[in-house]
Amino acid sequence: MNKTLSKILKIVLPLAIGFLIIWLFTRKFTQDQIDDVVDAFKRANYWWIVLSMVLGILSHYLRAVRWKMLIVPMGYNPPMRTTFFAVMIMYLANLAIHRLGEVSRCGIMDRYANVPFQNALGTMVTERLVDLILLLVVGLCAILFQYDLVINFWNTNMDAYVAKFSSSGSYLVGAGIFMLFVLGYLYLSRKAENAFILKIRKVIIGAWEGIKSVGKLKNPVSFILMSLSIWFLYLAMIYIGFFALSETSSLGWPAAFACLFIGTFGIIVTPGGLGAYPALISTLLVMYGIEGTIGYALGWIVWGAQTVIIIVVGFLSLILLSVYNKRKNKREAVDQHTVEVSG
Repeated sequence: MNKTLSKILKIVLPLAIGFLIIWLFTRKFTQDQIDDVVDAFKRANYWWIVLSMVLGILSHYLRAVRWKMLIVPMGYNPPMRTTFFAVMIMYLANLAIHRLGEVSRCGIMDRYANVPFQNALGTMVTERLVDLILLLVVGLCAILFQYDLVINFWNTNMDAYVAKFSSSGSYLVGAGIFMLFVLGYLYLSRKAENAFILKIRKVIIGAWEGIKSVGKLKNPVSFILMSLSIWFLYLAMIYIGFFALSETSSLGWPAAFACLFIGTFGIIVTPGGLGAYPALISTLLVMYGIEGTIGYALGWIVWGAQTVIIIVVGFLSLILLSVYNKRKNKREAVDQHTVEVSG
């Protein structure tokens, strides 16, 4: 019962948070404001959004290419299509259960591409670290381009959250987790004869090997350029999205940097950014003189377009992964039969 309840909460709780954010943000909307949001949806130029969606698909493909660049130095060479399918299924799974996707894509590579789960996990950790660095770079650019606007947004909206996470209690929790990690490592080193401990140790070692793969890259410059390209596409998706509405069409690249930086936190908080992403974009764009309802509509339009990509391409990836795997198994069975007959 507890396991069932836990699974239900993993699905329901993040979604509930997203819908709660929607309710909290819109509960004070007047009828005129609701009409403004609906009108913005009706008159938006969706050709710009289609172009944004194309860039979104390209960014996902480049993410798969970059991931394969980390896997190859470990001695594995997964098919490009399998790697791409795994990335898209990751995004799809994250819409259903928050952060399930990371585990799912590692499992797919283990099952369909013979890349051990723990090694794939390590490369994923490396990816996240690189993305975190680039997110901080985006935030720094946003501050440098428009220092007053970003600092004003931070002071207005983020002080309460910063206070919570920077409290002494948080530091104690962090120190406690670090100590547990150290003690756990010492315990695993001494109790290596236990089967469960051996399995955990194998995961830790494999993950570390995945992380070290970045140091084995044959062409680190290509990896860096690939990472920069992915984040430039993220930035371009938002910038192009501005042109969908006349009120936001005059916003430039500095605003896109700010939206990418702030909007990413919304994607982290709820599954795919449900509720949180449009609310943050709306709040941010008010500082650029954009009506809150217009910013809210734009946030939903951009979020909706990318979510459609994830759902459509994600489900296609699930289907094609199964189809290609069946064909592969059939070819292997035929080859095995041929070898047996020849023998």
